[in-house]
Amino acid sequence: MKKALSLILVCLFLVSMIIPVSAAQFINAYETIQAENYSEASCASVLGLGSTHYLEDCLDAGGGKNVFDWQRNTYFKYANVDFGSDAAYGFSARVADFSDHADLKIILDSINGPVIGTLHIVSTGKQQDWETQSCPITPTSGVHDVFLKFENNPAKASLNYFTFLHTVPEEPVRPTYSYEPLPANWQGRDTRPDTWVATDMLGEAVADNRMAGNPRSNKYVGIFYHLFLTRKQGEVYDNSRLLEENYFDPAYGPVNTDHFWGNRFLITTEI
Repeated sequence: MKKALSLILVCLFLVSMIIPVSAAQFINAYETIQAENYSEASCASVLGLGSTHYLEDCLDAGGGKNVFDWQRNTYFKYANVDFGSDAAYGFSARVADFSDHADLKIILDSINGPVIGTLHIVSTGKQQDWETQSCPITPTSGVHDVFLKFENNPAKASLNYFTFLHTVPEEPVRPTYSYEPLPANWQGRDTRPDTWVATDMLGEAVADNRMAGNPRSNKYVGIFYHLFLTRKQGEVYDNSRLLEENYFDPAYGPVNTDHFWGNRFLITTEI
């Protein structure tokens, strides 16, 4: 009886070891991979919102959902991507972004693993104006977990879908901006808006010429401030982020410290 029971336990152990391997699903690296089909995301922590916190309705052809990053260096993991034995040399993604600063890093095996390529996203004009942009990567074969991580993002960058290529693609070229020279007899300060720079105590920076470009006629930007009308009492706490990190017991900090809700929004209009 004891031998029979031991044999059953051994068999159950072997089955438990075999089933996860046989049930593993692989993603073909050379087919279209929808960005919302990630297996893990750094933003998946909000009660009630979960991993859908950085998903939104996509206005690109075909609709569906897209993922996005709002200044938080968000990453998305795609498990068991199969590159096969014929190596990939390129990465192609459907992206939307209204700045020329955001980067999308392609990382293998862990978030701290090797970076095989970086897509330097070029502005598409608006948050839901979509373009396909590509970059070369280190030749890659075999099966890997793929992490896509947004970095250097001053505003909002979005990803609809992506794929890998057997060929080396051409990279998009970010535009360069030049300043109009001041008159030779200029006696005062250059106070034109393309020279404004500022960083507040939260680390938020005003967009400079590299992001916004040269001044344009009939273009206006409104800046609205929420002011703390008391002396700053140590750290300023972001309530939205604290709730994301621990909804049931947020670390609000000491009594009588300053708090704010959420990030600022950028709204532009042409008249």
